[in-house]
Amino acid sequence: MINIMLKNYLFCTTLLIFLFSCTESNNDSGDLKLVLSDSDLIVMIEDNKKALEELVESLTKHSDIVRIANDFIRVKDKGVFYKEQSQSYLSQKEWDEYIVQFGEIGLNEGFSRNNSIYSDLLFTTNSIGSVTGGYMKGIAYSSTPIHDHISSLDDFKTKAKAGIVYRKINDHWYLFLEWGG
Repeated sequence: MINIMLKNYLFCTTLLIFLFSCTESNNDSGDLKLVLSDSDLIVMIEDNKKALEELVESLTKHSDIVRIANDFIRVKDKGVFYKEQSQSYLSQKEWDEYIVQFGEIGLNEGFSRNNSIYSDLLFTTNSIGSVTGGYMKGIAYSSTPIHDHISSLDDFKTKAKAGIVYRKINDHWYLFLEWGG
C-alpha cells in the first residue's frame, strides 16, 4: 500500500514539474505567459474554421449551458452536473460528441461562456492554475463586436488581479486571455 502511494506521489510530483516547465509563470512584471502563442491560435482558427462554426451553431442551441468540460457541465442558474446527472440538459451522446470535437480542434479545456456576457463563447486551449488564481488562453466567438481589444496577447502585461482581454482576428473571431484570483 505504501509502495502504491509513493508511486502515485512521485507521478503527481513529476507531472507538476513537467507542467510548470512547459510554461512561464506570472512574475513581478505582470507577464502572463502560456504555451500556445497568438500565431499558434490563429493557425488553429484558420485550419478549423468550419468545425468551429459548427460548434458555435450547436452551442447556440444549448444556450443554457455555460460550460462543457470532459467531466462536468455547468448550466446557467442551475449549477454543475456530472455526466450521469446531466441528461435533462445534454445527452451523453451530445456530450461525447462535443468532447471529440473539442479534442480534434485542440480545445483541450472545452468551452465556456463569458461570465458577464453570455453571448461570448470561449474555447479554451490551455490554462494554468485554478479557478481562483489561474489564467487561460484560447479562441473566442462573439456575435456582437467586442470593441475593447489589444494587438497581442503574447506581450500582454497587467497588475490587475482579474480580467479578460481580447485580440480581434476576423469577423466574429477573437483570441482571449482571462485571469483571476
